[in-house]
Amino acid sequence: MTALLSVASVSKLFPLKEPGLFGRTQGSVTALKDVSLEVYKGETVSIVGESGCGKSTLARTIALLTPPDSGGIIFEGRDMHLGSRKEKQALRRRMHLIFQDPYGSLNPRLNVGDIVAEPLTIHRIGDKVSRGHMVSEVLEEVGLQPSDINKYPHQFSGGQRQRIAIARALISKPDLIIADEPLAALDVSIQSQIINLMLELKKAHNLTYIFISHDLSVVSHVSDRVVVMYQGQIMESAPAESLFRNPHHPYTRLLLGAAPQLGRKRDRTGRVNRAAVEPASDGHFGCPFAPRCQKVQQICGLEAPSLDFQHEIRERHAAACHFPDTP
Repeated sequence: MTALLSVASVSKLFPLKEPGLFGRTQGSVTALKDVSLEVYKGETVSIVGESGCGKSTLARTIALLTPPDSGGIIFEGRDMHLGSRKEKQALRRRMHLIFQDPYGSLNPRLNVGDIVAEPLTIHRIGDKVSRGHMVSEVLEEVGLQPSDINKYPHQFSGGQRQRIAIARALISKPDLIIADEPLAALDVSIQSQIINLMLELKKAHNLTYIFISHDLSVVSHVSDRVVVMYQGQIMESAPAESLFRNPHHPYTRLLLGAAPQLGRKRDRTGRVNRAAVEPASDGHFGCPFAPRCQKVQQICGLEAPSLDFQHEIRERHAAACHFPDTP
């Protein structure tokens, strides 16, 4: 089965500069390091991890908003960063981003009709009359009224604004939607409505989702597969049921243990044996999680583990760990 999207060994560095207009560059921050990922048609792949682990940078890189320093983004066999401007624009039409902040992602100077029709205008789809009909249809599909077409973003609640953002993502009929923390700015009661809407739209339009979230309860509900990131690298990748039932990587266990659950006593984690781990000769740890890991051994500081299949290959469960927890 051919992947709809393949992320092949993508790395991204951001320079650190001194304060001021002409500040000199002082080193760099690694946002992504040799990230490889495949997304298949019709599935929902969730990306989880702590803030700053590279989730949003990966999303922006896939969507051609941030160019990678190395590696490639392959969409249906074509490298998205190597094509002509016209080819890139055609590929952009087939994917869309839903941003975290429904307040900041909508232009306050445009009415809803212009906001939702913006992808149609950019890609020159239809004329003014047909675009108006398409906007009215997609607004109804996301739970809004066609009469909302002349209103402005400030006249809507947070949940309604996110519905507008979803309508804008849906109107160009993309194959892939990248949802970057789409629930983080919403109330819990509204979150469930948006999740149910996204699941209904996925079924109706055969959509493929890359879903980025901190909420593991939501991730377990919507995901076919889960990717766990830490400091710009993938620590574990597995089908959702397999990962939540039997996580292999110590970092994944730490994330699941930190998720709040009613009626569960707080786990008391043991101390890390820092004497057992030594950094490599260049001062960097082989495994980025080694300084925090309770299972750390000397090899963890010297050699970076690969993302190998530690469980049955048919389950596609992989963990980048020298000492994974396997049954």
